Amino acid sequence: MAYFIAYKDVNGNDFDGQPWVIPEGGFDDIKMTTVIKDDFIRRGFKDVKIFESINLPDVIDWEYVESNEI
Repeated sequence: MAYFIAYKDVNGNDFDGQPWVIPEGGFDDIKMTTVIKDDFIRRGFKDVKIFESINLPDVIDWEYVESNEI
């Protein structure tokens, strides 16, 4: 299982209706993922969410993020 962070930038913009997602290969440690999520929130990013996935789809939309949110 890998953990990812989906978010909108500090102005509330996403990527043409899809979330920005980091990192490309995912995190393997939920504690580290939570630390990074908290840092993103502190820096002003919007709608910051952690989600998990084994195999990411080609297109990651907000519905996918929300259905796999932790």
